Amino acid sequence: MKFSKVTATAVLVAVFVSAGFGAKTLAEGFWAGHGDVQEINNDIDTLSTRIHTEAHEVQEASDELKIAQAALETSQSTSQQQSTQLNHLNQELQTLQGEKTSLSSQLASKEQEIQNKIAEVQQKIKEGQDAVASKQRELDNKQVEYQTEKTKTENLQHQLDELSNQVNADEQGVIEVRKTRLKADQVVLDTANLSTFNRGESTNN
Repeated sequence: MKFSKVTATAVLVAVFVSAGFGAKTLAEGFWAGHGDVQEINNDIDTLSTRIHTEAHEVQEASDELKIAQAALETSQSTSQQQSTQLNHLNQELQTLQGEKTSLSSQLASKEQEIQNKIAEVQQKIKEGQDAVASKQRELDNKQVEYQTEKTKTENLQHQLDELSNQVNADEQGVIEVRKTRLKADQVVLDTANLSTFNRGESTNN
């Protein structure tokens, strides 16, 4: 916008200057009026002031353009730096993603290893429990056998006690029989002795 304005102003100045010089020449040639010359000089001064003003504006626009170009270069440099930083960050991100993948793989491997260990321990526990259950069944069977043998022993002991009692009773009976027999034998002997004595007495008489 400022460049267009400056260009238009320069064209108008050229036209007015040309027109002014033409008017001045005509005035000096035909009228030679001092008032017209003064007016033309005033117009020229006005145009000169406008030219200086426009030139100043052009300079300001040029300075602003340089500032804008410097800002653009700074922005481009900043953008380049940010792009470089972005590339570095992307590289770091890729590295971290690679490390994450590696760690995830290691974690999965460790988890599988732990699961295998857990399964192994559980299997060992089951085997131990089965062994304990087997030993318990064996112990129970032994306990049953022991109880059976104990019952048999008690029964045999009871039978032995009964037989002992029977033997004792039989022995007592035998003793009584023997006593009775001895007593009877003694009676028989006494009777025989008495008969012998009586026969002897009868003979003596």
